[in-house]
Amino acid sequence: MLLECEGLAPALFQSPGQGAGEVSVEKRSEQTKQRFEEVDKRFEQVDKRMASKITFIKILLGIFTTMTIATIGFAILDRWSALRLVEQRVTEVARTAHDENDKKSKIEELGKEVRRLSGVYEGLRAMLSKANLF
Repeated sequence: MLLECEGLAPALFQSPGQGAGEVSVEKRSEQTKQRFEEVDKRFEQVDKRMASKITFIKILLGIFTTMTIATIGFAILDRWSALRLVEQRVTEVARTAHDENDKKSKIEELGKEVRRLSGVYEGLRAMLSKANLF
């Protein structure tokens, strides 16, 4: 009987569910590890998605930058072309004005010379008077 009591003694002094508790701690430990692994996988997925979104944003930024530079370049080229045409037109008008001034001065000189000669030649004076030029 004493031997039977000796076998029961450890069971009596054991806290209730102690043997089952060791298994449940290990089980919980495994479950916690699994959850951490799942969370790690989820973080990796989120990181991949963020990386792809950042790449997409970089591509959009590059496109808009290129469009802005192209627009500014076109505006500058357009203004330069327009100014070049205006400059050519101003040069042409200046040449024409200079040529017209030369023609006017030649006509004025011719008129002065004809008036001077009309004093010498009476027939020329009569012709100028009839044409209302004298």
